Amino acid sequence: MRLSKRLLLVALVVISLPCFSEVRVDELMQKWIQLEAQQGKLQMEWGERKSELERRKQLLNAEKSALNEVLSQTQSATSDVDQRRNDLLANQQKLEQEQELLTEQINKTILAIQSFYYRLPPPLADEVNSKMKLIDANLAQSEKLERLLSIFKLIDEFNKRIAIHRATIDLPAGDVPARSIRVTQLYLGLSQGWYLSEDASEYGYGRATQLGWKWWSKKEAQEELGQELKPQEIKKMITVIENPTLADLVSLPIKLESKGN
Repeated sequence: MRLSKRLLLVALVVISLPCFSEVRVDELMQKWIQLEAQQGKLQMEWGERKSELERRKQLLNAEKSALNEVLSQTQSATSDVDQRRNDLLANQQKLEQEQELLTEQINKTILAIQSFYYRLPPPLADEVNSKMKLIDANLAQSEKLERLLSIFKLIDEFNKRIAIHRATIDLPAGDVPARSIRVTQLYLGLSQGWYLSEDASEYGYGRATQLGWKWWSKKEAQEELGQELKPQEIKKMITVIENPTLADLVSLPIKLESKGN
């Protein structure tokens, strides 16, 4: 009995299976067709999307290359600007150092001239002193340097020639007050000089000393020189200098400064 029921059930299943399989296959076919259609659509859309993405990729790569080139040029330009800036700063620093050195040298030169100009022959010392007063602190360094150079040129030119100068000088006369007389001064360079009055009654010798320029008259001059000083020889020298065509041999005594004087 139990076996008969089982057979009947199997028979029913076998009978109903073909119908069920046909229905199921149709459904699967429909789903498969739908899936294929969706897959085709997706592939088509992906193809279009892929092409768009590739175009965008190319554009992005081109833009990237352009940006890299601009960046490279910018970095190169920045590097050049930095180098020029560094060069300018280095040059500025060098100029400032040279300016400081020039200022220091100019100040030392001014002090040096102030320390020795009073030892120059009086007419030259007066001219140097006048020029020194024109070197104002507010002047540019280049102007100061130019004026200092003109002073040295003046001193050098005076030292290379025999100069004649007429002036009024004060002469000591022992216990009596100093006398002012008009004389012709004769200078041999920067260190030796003689003077003679118009009537040849007054004459003397002068030279640069540690205390400045100093004149000795008549006997004092001969004592200072250690030999006779003749006024006619001074007059002869003045005549020869003023009239080169009358050149003649003239001998005038001089004295070189020793370290003790």
